[in-house]
Amino acid sequence: VMSVPAQSQSTTGVIEGTVFDQTDAVVPAATVVLRQAETGFERKVETNGSGRFRGLQLPVGTYSITIEREGFARAVQENVALAVGQTLSLRFS
Repeated sequence: VMSVPAQSQSTTGVIEGTVFDQTDAVVPAATVVLRQAETGFERKVETNGSGRFRGLQLPVGTYSITIEREGFARAVQENVALAVGQTLSLRFS
């Protein structure tokens, strides 16, 4: 008899995206703050050399996303809803 471990229900999701400047060039090394409105949970990630970021295993809920880099205007997107098992792919400029 072989037993198979039970899969636990995931209660998280992923928010990922790419950050561009006003000329449509990617923005590396920008700080991205993913903040869940309901609990105040916060995760900071940074864009890579291709301007991409990924926030993994984020609790589900409604997020505000703030992107900052010296020399650039701050970008904020509010009311981003993240569902269980969802991967949200966003574009910021």
